[in-house]
Amino acid sequence: MYGIVENEIAYSAFKRCLRKANFIYKLTKKKELKIFKTVQKENKAYTNSYLGIRNVSMDKIVGSVEKFTDFYADFTPKSERVQERWCRIYIGMTKDGAIPPPIFYKIKDEYFVYDGNHRISVAKYLNFKIIEAEVYEFIPGLMEEEDLVYKERFTFEKDTGLEGIEISEPGGYDRLRREIERFRYLSMSEEEDNKRIAFEWKRRIFNPIVKIYRSNFRENTLKNGEIYLDFIDFKHAVSENINYDVGFTISLVEYINSTKVLENNRLETNFYIDRDIISEFRRIYSVDKFDFYTKEFVEKILTIREYRKIRFRRENLIVGEIELYKKLNNVPSFIFAMQQWFDKVYDEYEKEFLEKLKNIGTVDISEIDYLDDIVEDIVRFSRYYRKKYKRLLSTLEIVFSYILDVFIPAMQIMREMGLKKEEVRERYFNLTQSYLYYARYGGDAGVKEFEKKYLKRENIQFNLMNFMVPKKEGDIFRDIKKLISYYAVTSHEGMEEISRFYDIIEKYGGTESYRTVSAIRDYMISVCENTDEETSFVKDYFEKQLLELAKDKEIRINYNTKRILNCIKGVWGKYTFIDYYAQLIKLKQEEEDILEAGKKSFTAGYRY
Repeated sequence: MYGIVENEIAYSAFKRCLRKANFIYKLTKKKELKIFKTVQKENKAYTNSYLGIRNVSMDKIVGSVEKFTDFYADFTPKSERVQERWCRIYIGMTKDGAIPPPIFYKIKDEYFVYDGNHRISVAKYLNFKIIEAEVYEFIPGLMEEEDLVYKERFTFEKDTGLEGIEISEPGGYDRLRREIERFRYLSMSEEEDNKRIAFEWKRRIFNPIVKIYRSNFRENTLKNGEIYLDFIDFKHAVSENINYDVGFTISLVEYINSTKVLENNRLETNFYIDRDIISEFRRIYSVDKFDFYTKEFVEKILTIREYRKIRFRRENLIVGEIELYKKLNNVPSFIFAMQQWFDKVYDEYEKEFLEKLKNIGTVDISEIDYLDDIVEDIVRFSRYYRKKYKRLLSTLEIVFSYILDVFIPAMQIMREMGLKKEEVRERYFNLTQSYLYYARYGGDAGVKEFEKKYLKRENIQFNLMNFMVPKKEGDIFRDIKKLISYYAVTSHEGMEEISRFYDIIEKYGGTESYRTVSAIRDYMISVCENTDEETSFVKDYFEKQLLELAKDKEIRINYNTKRILNCIKGVWGKYTFIDYYAQLIKLKQEEEDILEAGKKSFTAGYRY
């Protein structure tokens, strides 16, 4: 039994709700609730199926089965007749929330209240956005196109457990079923629960693709299912054209760039990309990569999963390390090598890591609930350290280097950020990934740049977009100018004026790669030698080629696709049209011109 205060508050709330309803009714003639039996008859929806407990959006609750005379269309009460029941529900919902879920009947995308009209009235007054309810779905018996799509959607949702995927034309949901089955194959899943597989497909493929697309085309009104199927059509067309499946990652980048090139006719597309979008791309690629593996490689991955009872984030890395161990130690089979590697290498990494942390005493080990991921991270860094020191390192050396170079600085940065515990894991591996990119592609200078950016309080925020930001005139550009001038003097007589090429290079985005400068220099010297022309001719020839390439739609799409893929991969430095041109020079065959090489470059095996 409720007290006087609770009853008074509930009574006042009801009065306000009633006054508001009557006032609006006098001004606008408020709409009535839809009657379930009327809608049921119109749609011939007499067959029903129990869907279980679902979260239902409040704005989709449009009618009632029996109480349609007691409430207006927004479930505000019409009279004081419902006051007593309304107030009891209000007290229950505001005091402890201990009320049973309502029961809804559903026809298409509309919900009708069978039991719980007062609960919905109070929930709307309290500004609920969704409510948990038991749902029975009634299937329309008409044969219009819209009804066929609805039946397909009903069956799809019941079989897969997926909600919220919208398609307008018949046959679309059957195509999604085929995509889910293909995902089962690509992800090498042994999961027998179809609903679990469907959930993973939506999380790792469908949702990221739709999110990335909508981030780049915010005004587009296509339904999410139509976005996905339209992209799949594009992906299939590209794959058929080159006789192999290029995968979701590359196809999606090119799909978006194709539209953007047509929209703005610029050399570089305004492809929207940030840290979250990069994470979504990597989620897609985690599935994509399995399509590139041989049957033998897949069997090795499945063997590792069965042996360790976990799925590593970088399974190809683990396979590679085991293969290296097998070769160095002359182990006769992969299985024996795998068992020995986990015992003598992987588990030793974990043991040494925990022991060193205890000795350091600056980190509470009990707070680290992602130890397996850290050990896998150490394995990944062991490759970098082997390359850096040009020899095999001991377990102690690798773990100690990882702790000093990566773990402690990352923990320091996260303390400065004041992260919550649940945010630490994701941010930690973002930071270690960033460090590896800086170290691998920038060497000692890259490590210093990483420390400068992330180990200072005033610049602690992590931002992957740094890889996309063009650098202003600085040391590297001065070095490039010197390099061009040096080659001009030493490599070919009469090429003193080759430094004038820098103005053209700068016009097309410049470059931060000595390899690019060297490739262009060698190419221009060969042109000069083969044509016996003066430098001014070669300079004009170079500029003309760039202009012709930049005008070609396919070239612009391919260039932007590679540019965005480099950003997703976190490649050190900025990738410009000049870098792309240097790659075309390498692809150029004697019988091909550069324009044709550029159009074919995307199909020449460039994979993320």
